Amino acid sequence: MIHVSQKNLDKSYNHLKQEAQKNTANGNAKLLLFVYAIECGLKALLLRRKHITDTFKFVQLMRSEGENSLNHDLRSLLTKLNSGLRLPENIQFKTRSNAPETVPLSDLHQALRY
Repeated sequence: MIHVSQKNLDKSYNHLKQEAQKNTANGNAKLLLFVYAIECGLKALLLRRKHITDTFKFVQLMRSEGENSLNHDLRSLLTKLNSGLRLPENIQFKTRSNAPETVPLSDLHQALRY
């Protein structure tokens, strides 16, 4: 895992969100940018709420509390934030060949890349 500061997560969130909004095609590339923007935003918010400046310190704290490390799982990030928001366990999207596919939300970023 590459560790980043909360400030850089904020910058990435804003940048990815802007790039996704500029992308006029309503396809997987746009959705992938939004997924990564959401991930960066949730991680930045989590660090801010815990008063931690970077992901390295956050991972150390989580390990000391017996929790799993940070990953791409948006559902897990929302749970860590105690947000009360729920996302589906699986999500359906259209592949590049226009065929519907269902994948676990935690793997959506991988599915959208290919």
